[in-house]
Amino acid sequence: MIKICIAGKNNIAVNSLQFILKNYFEADQIVVIPNKNDKGIDSWQKSLLKFALDSNIKIVTLDEIYNIEQIIFFSLEFDQIIKIENFKSDRLFNIHFSALPKYKGVFTSITPILNNELESGVTLHRIDNGIDTGNIIDQHCFPIDINDTARDLYFNYLKYGESIFKKNIQTIINNSYKDLKQTNINSS
Repeated sequence: MIKICIAGKNNIAVNSLQFILKNYFEADQIVVIPNKNDKGIDSWQKSLLKFALDSNIKIVTLDEIYNIEQIIFFSLEFDQIIKIENFKSDRLFNIHFSALPKYKGVFTSITPILNNELESGVTLHRIDNGIDTGNIIDQHCFPIDINDTARDLYFNYLKYGESIFKKNIQTIINNSYKDLKQTNINSS
C-alpha cells in the first residue's frame, strides 16, 4: 500500500527520500514525481528520477495519486502547482525556501539578498490553494552573511530544508504535528 509521495527535484528530494527509505518505509510504499526537467542524470545535484529508478521506487504522475486516501504528499522543489481539491488526502506538505510569510513563490535565493535581509529560513507548511500560504508546521531561520551569494543561500536552503524534513517526518507520519496559521504581517 502506498503511504508517501515525494515530488520535486535535487538533493533535498533525494536525501529526504533516502532518509524515509532507510528509516520509515519500504520501496513499495513510496512513489515519486520527479520534476518535468529531470533527465535522470546526477550533476551538481542529485537526480530524483535516477535515485527512484535505481531504488525500484515507482514513478507516477499527480493524476495517479489523487485518489489514494491518506497519502502523505511532500513537495520538495516541485515544479507544479498543487490543487488540493483533486486529492482525497489532506496530508499535503511543502518545504519552502524562505522564512514565511516573507518571500512566497520563486526567486527566494536572490530576493532576500537584493533586499539586504539579515536572515532567511526554510519553512515546512501545509499546502493549501494559495502559493506558500498554508499553515506553518516548523521553521528554521539562519543568518545571511554580508558576503553570501544566491548560491550560498540556496545551499543553506538545501541543508536546512533537509534538516527540517528529518526533524518533522515522524510527527507528519503519525499525524500528530501542530500548525499555526500564517500571518499577513511581512507577507510578500
